[in-house]
Amino acid sequence: MITAAQSKMARAGLGWNIGQLAANANVGAATVARFETSKGEIIPATLAAIQRALEAAGIEFLPDNGVRMKASTKASGAASGSARKPRSTGKSAAPRKAPERKAAPSSKLDQIRALREQGGGVESAAS
Repeated sequence: MITAAQSKMARAGLGWNIGQLAANANVGAATVARFETSKGEIIPATLAAIQRALEAAGIEFLPDNGVRMKASTKASGAASGSARKPRSTGKSAAPRKAPERKAAPSSKLDQIRALREQGGGVESAAS
C-alpha cells in the first residue's frame, strides 16, 4: 500500500488538490486529508481506492517510497502529435457559444447538496 508521502508527491505531480484526488477515488476529502496528515486510521479499501485513482491518472509507485509518472503519460502531451493547426476547409464555422456555468455553492450545506446531486456522496466522520 502507498504511504502518505507518496500520495502527496503523486498529487503534486498531477497538479491535483485534495478535493480532486478525493473525487477521483470516490472518497471524502477529509479522508484523504486525514490519511496524508497521518491523523487517523484509513481502512485498506479506502487506501486502495486512493492508490487506484492515482495509478489511473498515470502515477507509478516505486518500492523505495518514490513515485513517478508512467512513460506513456509523459509522451501524451503536445510532443506526441503534430503541433500544427489543421488545414482550413475555407468554410467559416459559426462562433461557439461559451458553456453556461453554475454559480459555485456558497455555503457548506449548498456544497453538500451539490455533491449529492452529482452522486458523489458525503462520507461520515467514521470512515
